[in-house]
Amino acid sequence: MTEHQLQAACFQLFRMKYPSLAMNYYAIPNGIWSKNIMAALKCKKEGLTKGVADSFLMRAKNGFNGLYIEFKTKKGRLTQEQRNFIATATREGYKAEVVRSIDEFMKTVDEYLK
Repeated sequence: MTEHQLQAACFQLFRMKYPSLAMNYYAIPNGIWSKNIMAALKCKKEGLTKGVADSFLMRAKNGFNGLYIEFKTKKGRLTQEQRNFIATATREGYKAEVVRSIDEFMKTVDEYLK
């Protein structure tokens, strides 16, 4: 399963399980860097920043300001920018997780929202 397929499946499941939070959970299109350099350069001018997590759940819960999720394949590795972002987000009071499967995603979200 590619990162794209994983993220798409997780968004679909999230919207089915938590329809009232659909507007609170959104993608951050940093993956565009590897797919369309012209679009990426345009987005960079608009504020797109390498390393920012793939998605964000805008819901304060359990002492956190929100939940960032970075999607990776089983063998995928974090870039230095991604490691820096996760450390900064955590320091600033956000939960930041890396998920590598649909099951990990649902466990992460369910635990965060309970």
